[in-house]
Amino acid sequence: MNLLIRKLGKMVDLIVQQSWFFALFMFLGFVITGSVKNKEDLIEKLVLCLVFWLLDFLFLKKYMTKFLKSLAEKNKSKAE
Repeated sequence: MNLLIRKLGKMVDLIVQQSWFFALFMFLGFVITGSVKNKEDLIEKLVLCLVFWLLDFLFLKKYMTKFLKSLAEKNKSKAE
């Protein structure tokens, strides 16, 4: 079971490292669909995507780490 938790931890790290992809593609989606009409819109969409990426990175890492620790504690108590 410890191996499973390690694998889940590695998967979480990969997801967090790749979370900037979602923000980048969201920004590209705004540009391609024509939502950006002028420089002000461009800056607004860019800031929106950067804030989204930052929040995604912070909260995903925090809560997934907490979840994995609680899972490890449950498995440890079952083993005893």
